[in-house]
Amino acid sequence: MTKLIIHNCMLVLFFSVAAFFLFPTAAAATDTPPVITSEACILLDARTGQILYEKNMHQKHYPASLTKILTALLALEEGRLTDKIVMSEEAVFSVDYNSSHIALDVGEEITLEQALNAMAVASANDAANGIAEYLAGDLESFGPLMTERAAALGAKQSNFVNAHGLPDANHFSTAYDLAVIMMQAIKNSDFREIFSKRRYEMPPTNCQSEIRYLNNTNPLLNGRFNYEGVIASKNGWTKDAQYTLATAARKNDRELIVVALHNQDQEDICADTIKLLDYGFNAFREVTVSSKLDADLLDSYPELDPEKITAEGPDTYSFLLHNRLGKDDVNISLSFLQAQAHRPARLLVAYSLPDNPFMYEKIGEVRYTVAENPVQAGEERSASASWPRVLRNILLGLIAFVALCRFRVFIRKRRRRRHVLRRRIYRYRGY
Repeated sequence: MTKLIIHNCMLVLFFSVAAFFLFPTAAAATDTPPVITSEACILLDARTGQILYEKNMHQKHYPASLTKILTALLALEEGRLTDKIVMSEEAVFSVDYNSSHIALDVGEEITLEQALNAMAVASANDAANGIAEYLAGDLESFGPLMTERAAALGAKQSNFVNAHGLPDANHFSTAYDLAVIMMQAIKNSDFREIFSKRRYEMPPTNCQSEIRYLNNTNPLLNGRFNYEGVIASKNGWTKDAQYTLATAARKNDRELIVVALHNQDQEDICADTIKLLDYGFNAFREVTVSSKLDADLLDSYPELDPEKITAEGPDTYSFLLHNRLGKDDVNISLSFLQAQAHRPARLLVAYSLPDNPFMYEKIGEVRYTVAENPVQAGEERSASASWPRVLRNILLGLIAFVALCRFRVFIRKRRRRRHVLRRRIYRYRGY
């Protein structure tokens, strides 16, 4: 009996060890950065904008229907859901018949809310055109508005020429830019509600007597790929863009955004998104560090005089840190930004994790406004170094002007002496 128990225990131990090496636990798996098949992607903390993972995030790609995230953001910022949209001939017939649409007709009247739902759920390009004309007056004027709004959010590597994302050589974006746009969009509760719907019933209009039943083709919303916590998502596809997907999810008071671009397989891009969300929710913890300007940090920037610094900024700084990394792994650096015309001098404290395999190396930064001039009055610095730049330039200009005037007077006197001397010589020689 005893031998049988020992034998069974050894079998259990053997299979446990084998399972550990052959089938790693879920926790261990999510601690390791996932392998991503999409050409470009990003995992971003929606609350702070901290980047947790990236792959070619600044590489330019066609966004396809992810364009509609920005179209919806502008519509919700500039319009009201009850506003009326009247479809024009150009808005209807400029859309490729083989692309996604809901067969809106010329002169058909719909509300902005209906257009947004059609655009989000059915990815309706004709509805996107209707929104563009409603906001900008015509289709051509809407692209610059989109690009300008994106740049204001920090998405400066994008250029948009239409409201729907159908192929155009001048219509492109990046995973980073689209994540920044998504981060702003999900702050709007109407956006969250509309871009998380599985289906939508569009009521009859003046040109359509029947209800339009719209079903979402987004696998993360229609049940094909179930993921708990999705608060907004938009998928896209064109031949040039391939599959694209932008998703925001929330778990335990943490909101994350994943944008994946240019994947040839829809299942793969969904798998990439799920793996990145799992990674962000399971492999990171929030930490808080003191962000006070201590003496050691100030010593790293020899041009600063600690006794003359009066800086205004937060006392603590919070960010997400990978479970396998500690606070001591974080590198803290200081830089000084000179005052400009309409901006005071600032101190920039940057937090980073160089040469680590688990997360994006740049964590974030804290900016302090400097109330006093912190530059040392060292022996090698002249007294004029502390003067305001404008006054110093005026003084230098006056000095140069006086020097030029004195030089011209000197030249004139010298010429006059030569002329007098010449006349004396001529008289002496009898010329």
